[in-house]
Amino acid sequence: MTKKRKRPLKDNEIIHKPDIVLVEKGKEIKTEDGELTNPVMVSEVFPNDREAEYAKKLLDYQTIPSLKLCVYIWEEKVQVDVHFREGNIWKKNRYQSLNDMIMMPHLGFVMPLAVIYEGIDFEKD
Repeated sequence: MTKKRKRPLKDNEIIHKPDIVLVEKGKEIKTEDGELTNPVMVSEVFPNDREAEYAKKLLDYQTIPSLKLCVYIWEEKVQVDVHFREGNIWKKNRYQSLNDMIMMPHLGFVMPLAVIYEGIDFEKD
């Protein structure tokens, strides 16, 4: 897999700039403008007040035929949503405990949620 950061992603004339994009190594396809068209995974970090953007982008991402995983990370609370394709159906796993292990079988990858939020203190008011 090849990791690309802040790279435009294009499908059906919709352009997004996810925080992380993974494509199969050696199979990267780009438009003349350099936008990727065949991601396997995208990931974005969202502040808590962006629920509407979360839903809209997810619908857009789910139209990309090559996409298998969409990972949303919340910056102001411990929460990671992993949306994944099984056949033609999209499913979601939500992780909200620092003890959770994030499963990404499409990538052969498991990671403790605590790694994502390492060094961040979520103090309650």
